[in-house]
Amino acid sequence: MNKWSYLVFNYIGGEQAPRVIINGEIAVKGDKTPQLHEALNQLGDQGWELVAVDGREYIFKRPDSSLWRS
Repeated sequence: MNKWSYLVFNYIGGEQAPRVIINGEIAVKGDKTPQLHEALNQLGDQGWELVAVDGREYIFKRPDSSLWRS
């Protein structure tokens, strides 16, 4: 049975300083914030697969590589 890791990604741009929030924590803020398409490509390069979009929230999953078993 596959086990999955999930990541919740928010990209907030507009009038405020752009920022990327991953799993509720600010990951990047201000001038160093990549464009949305660049950030999504980086997640894809890390093996994350987009499974849902809800407004500005993007939900990704990838196989869990941890060694624990239930």
